[in-house]
Amino acid sequence: MKFFNLFKKELKEMFNTNMIVSLIVSFALLMIIGQFMQSSVNNITESNTSITICDLDSTDLTSRVITELENTGYNVEQIYFTDYPDDVYISQQTDSKNILVIPQGFTQSIESGEIATIKNIGKVEGNSIMAQLESSTYTTAIYDISSIIKNIVIQDKTNFTTTDIEFLDNLVTLDEVTIVGEKSENISASTVSSVISSQGTFVPIIIFVIIIFASQMIVTAISTEKIDKTLETLLSTPISRVSILTAKMLSAGLVSLISATVYMLGFSMSMGSIISTDSTTEVTSSAISTTIAMMSLGLVLNPLDYVLIGLNIFLSIMIALSLSMMLGVMVDDVKSTQIVMMPVMFMAMIPYLISYFADINTLSPIVKLILNLIPFTHTFNATNNLMFGNTSIVWIGIVYQLIFLIVCMFFAVRLFKSDKILTANLNFNKNKKKSVRL
Repeated sequence: MKFFNLFKKELKEMFNTNMIVSLIVSFALLMIIGQFMQSSVNNITESNTSITICDLDSTDLTSRVITELENTGYNVEQIYFTDYPDDVYISQQTDSKNILVIPQGFTQSIESGEIATIKNIGKVEGNSIMAQLESSTYTTAIYDISSIIKNIVIQDKTNFTTTDIEFLDNLVTLDEVTIVGEKSENISASTVSSVISSQGTFVPIIIFVIIIFASQMIVTAISTEKIDKTLETLLSTPISRVSILTAKMLSAGLVSLISATVYMLGFSMSMGSIISTDSTTEVTSSAISTTIAMMSLGLVLNPLDYVLIGLNIFLSIMIALSLSMMLGVMVDDVKSTQIVMMPVMFMAMIPYLISYFADINTLSPIVKLILNLIPFTHTFNATNNLMFGNTSIVWIGIVYQLIFLIVCMFFAVRLFKSDKILTANLNFNKNKKKSVRL
């Protein structure tokens, strides 16, 4: 009986009103993020049945192929040209991320028993998971086109030789071109999307971990000093409170930056080890070709880009520290530490997850505005913006983060200069005041 009473007491202390409020908020935010992800996936699924075709051959065979595609369930959008223009120009005539171009002489190649070529012009505009799905949409369409042509040839031809049978298994080959802005390169859009996604995925993970790590560190430090009553002693020393605040933030920021550097170096060394391991000449040659193509498309970061990313990370860390500093003084006991961290955690988690799955720049204006009001969003989106030439957006984000940091520091300094730092708390219990006292 004593055990159950003790168990009931411990459970009541842990599962308090603060915990219930945090769980409700967490559930609501996760539901919103889940709905957004589901909507994005549904949009990609719908776009999988929509293809854009530029038929430059304009023969009975190509018309029959397009008709059969529509009968199969594809929503075919056609764009027309009298001759073959530039690949970049073709891509600018539609919002579609991929365009299938049937060149002149396509039907003649099929009738002559030669392998015909279809060009896939793919536009790459982001490094999210959704961008990869969009760039790989046309793989199924190419397979279906080949199957349709095979059926048409079988219907129109009665006598088959061994050569004809072998030809039926390899009717169409794919010539792939990737467009980034005004630049084009003969490489698969799915390959480009995969490479830039692998490059841009690890940095946001590091940023997310460092923000949470820095916040946890400063909240724990401040709350522990307050609970142990050592904060009162520290504030009574002949050192200005602004100096105390600055020292705490700079020390925590320095530790966070060192941690970020170690993580980045570790990742670079691990990736270098993978690349330097024994591999076939074919794989090495393919990697070199991909690297050259990425450089030609302008999808390689320069030293200034890395400086801007570093500045974004530094500002994000300092913002997280300033917010955590104010939240830390509201802790009355150790059990409340995780709860007061929830605002910073969600401010980091929401833009991190959304930027991973979707390109923030392509979202609706209202959603984009809400996300850009969160200072950490600019850091998570910095690599994508710099890689695709949106440098001005990065600078705007840096200015906004700097203003946000100044505002946070202003309130943090006011808090530290007043004696309210010793009495501030966050409590939702009925037997206590239902407000935040500062």
